[in-house]
Amino acid sequence: MNAVPLETLFLLYLAHFLGDYPFQTNWVFAHKIKNCWRGGLLHTFGIFLALLLTLAPFLDATPIWYVIGIVTVVHYFQDAIKVSIDTQHHHYKKLSYIGDQVLHLSLLTFLWVFFLKGTELSPAFGTGFFSNEFIILFCLGLVLVTFFLDVTIGVFKHKIVEDLLSFGKPFQRNHKFMLKNAIIYSILWAIGAWIFNITAITF
Repeated sequence: MNAVPLETLFLLYLAHFLGDYPFQTNWVFAHKIKNCWRGGLLHTFGIFLALLLTLAPFLDATPIWYVIGIVTVVHYFQDAIKVSIDTQHHHYKKLSYIGDQVLHLSLLTFLWVFFLKGTELSPAFGTGFFSNEFIILFCLGLVLVTFFLDVTIGVFKHKIVEDLLSFGKPFQRNHKFMLKNAIIYSILWAIGAWIFNITAITF
């Protein structure tokens, strides 16, 4: 069963949000802010792992490795620039946050169009997940309503970078908020699946 190209794009988005949020722990974020080059390597390794995990069944395809390599390298240098802006120009923090995410997602879309869209990708394993748009979108949405939303609210409501640099106070993620969102989101998703008679995983 060949993966629909659009599903591959969703997997790339999932890898990005996993690497940039759950895999970027408070400890990694703190090290990245204090030393953007060394800490950036830790974070970029998380991005690399997220890409390997989400694209694991397709690693026998050469274009996949091109995408993984390009995304990893670009992410490292792009984050270094963002950290420089955040630490030296605090008033641009919100703009740099939005711009950073837009650029990351734009690169993934660009690579999907020019490297993967015309490639037939057949998962070596896990067809029920990696070729199932429904479950991929569920996982993507779950990360968005939990880790992504929590951090985004933190960026816009709190002085995350300033507090870390001035007081050594790392951003604390709101796990109760994320858990509540995950439960509500999962229930709504299940209701929607039942109403529209969508099967989550088919083997």
